[in-house]
Amino acid sequence: SEMTFDLSLLFLIPIVVLSGTAQATLAVSAYCVILPVLATGYNVDIHTSLFVGFLLDLSSGLILSFSYRKQLGGKENRKQLLLLGLFGMMISAVIAQTVGIDFVEKHQNRLKNGVGAADFVLAIAFFYRFYKLNHLENITEGQAEEESDVYLEPSSFGEEPLLDEVTANPERNSSGMCYANPPLPSLYSFEMVKMILILMGLAAMSGMIGFSGGNAYAILWIGLFGWNVIGGTAAGSFISAFIMTSLVAVYQANNKVCEYLNV
Repeated sequence: SEMTFDLSLLFLIPIVVLSGTAQATLAVSAYCVILPVLATGYNVDIHTSLFVGFLLDLSSGLILSFSYRKQLGGKENRKQLLLLGLFGMMISAVIAQTVGIDFVEKHQNRLKNGVGAADFVLAIAFFYRFYKLNHLENITEGQAEEESDVYLEPSSFGEEPLLDEVTANPERNSSGMCYANPPLPSLYSFEMVKMILILMGLAAMSGMIGFSGGNAYAILWIGLFGWNVIGGTAAGSFISAFIMTSLVAVYQANNKVCEYLNV
């Protein structure tokens, strides 16, 4: 039999490019784009459509967290991130295995048609992120006006100080948007307890409907811990990679993927 090529598949190229750009800059999940396009536009079954989204979110999470790894901080920060990632991984896997897969199958029409609502949620989150960044930038600029961005290093032999070195304020770069990320609080602190509770909810939602929530984690890191946008994106991508790994494993183990995607 002759092989045919569906020209409509070319439509996926700009979609994948735009989705990849959004993921690379804002840790946005491919869920909002891939699910409606594949499940509704190309009649791919719901589980396979979600599985493709898992793979894309997993790939972007690994790439972004590695590319921005310096923004994750020192060993203590990374140790806490690892524990949070493993915790989210466990929650999402348990929910997906027990109720998530069946829930997706029973409510697939609602998910296909209502997934666009996630864009509105993300839009609200973006407005919050924009406000938070501007607020932090204004604070940083105010501090910069009060503190000198240069210092005079005294020369030897008791002479007058000379301008031997100009040191920029380490808390901000030329744009004022990328300041140093503070260390994460203790696992037993109130801020971290709030993060863990929110993480439980988001990981459960990921297991239930397959949404990675990378952007949501990024916003939480910015809002709760005062991290910059790149650091928040790195942390969100790191957590998302763990959760997507668990969902890939669960869906694969339950044979919920079409044969041409089975590896």
